[in-house]
Amino acid sequence: ISFSSYFGFEKEFSAIYNEIIKVNDIIIIPKNITYEKNSNYLAKVVDVYIEKDKKEIGHFFPEIRFYPTERQVTVESSIFYGILGDIYISLKEAEDDFLVIKLYY
Repeated sequence: ISFSSYFGFEKEFSAIYNEIIKVNDIIIIPKNITYEKNSNYLAKVVDVYIEKDKKEIGHFFPEIRFYPTERQVTVESSIFYGILGDIYISLKEAEDDFLVIKLYY
């Protein structure tokens, strides 16, 4: 843990959908938002495309969940596990016209 916290970084930024965001050697493009209704929670799910070193990493799907019975909001990160390091994407806010993303690497 101390190795990753020493060499890793954390970045939070606001964005609009389809905006190209560059963070060091990572390109992030938030594509769109969908709303899901599950048996015990409602979710805002954002499709986030990521490239690293000009190679496609893939699509990430972080969520903000609302549990009506408990009146509780939780954040579900989306994670890419790599040999040289993991990439975590989470949401702080997600609306139809903007979002706030948190990147851990």
